[in-house]
Amino acid sequence: MLINTELKIIGAVLAIASAVGVIKKQRKVIAQNLK
Repeated sequence: MLINTELKIIGAVLAIASAVGVIKKQRKVIAQNLK
């Protein structure tokens, strides 16, 4: 049980981190397009 919850937490953290990375990349692309 504890292992499953830890894996879920790790998965959630990785998902959030990847989402933040994608948002940052999109912001850079949008900023370049506006220039």
